[in-house]
Amino acid sequence: MDLKSIEQYCREKFSYLEDEFGFELEERSSVRKYDRESIMLFEKREISVCLILYSPGRVSVELRKKSEDNIDNSEVVMSRTLEELLRIRSPENSGWHSRKEMPPEWPRSSNLNDSNVVLKIIELQAKLLRKYGKDILGGDFSLFPVRIYDVAYHVDDM
Repeated sequence: MDLKSIEQYCREKFSYLEDEFGFELEERSSVRKYDRESIMLFEKREISVCLILYSPGRVSVELRKKSEDNIDNSEVVMSRTLEELLRIRSPENSGWHSRKEMPPEWPRSSNLNDSNVVLKIIELQAKLLRKYGKDILGGDFSLFPVRIYDVAYHVDDM
């Protein structure tokens, strides 16, 4: 499955970020790197959702909190993945890529060259983010423990 098709499908499945949560898809975000990777960035004032698309068909979802002191600069002070969110909120839906026993709703084939599998995974990622990440999409990252590198940006302020 080519990147352009994956981008189009992601745009469709993650459109609720714009419609329900007030994100905007950054036009500059659809940048190809090495013709095997593309980035889609949905942004709003204090947070962003970054979809990193890899050919032939893997999508990584990152949730990024921006510095409240420096929002115009878009300085990221915390970054977590959908996988981390699922480990906390829905452990049965995390680790799909490394488990032999996957939850019933995850596709049974691990072949990312199969377009149907890729589309199903993207659809499930969008659904799971919407279901388990409403507070994070609203800007509340308190669910996640603070890590030492999360505060590294603000060492001078201490």
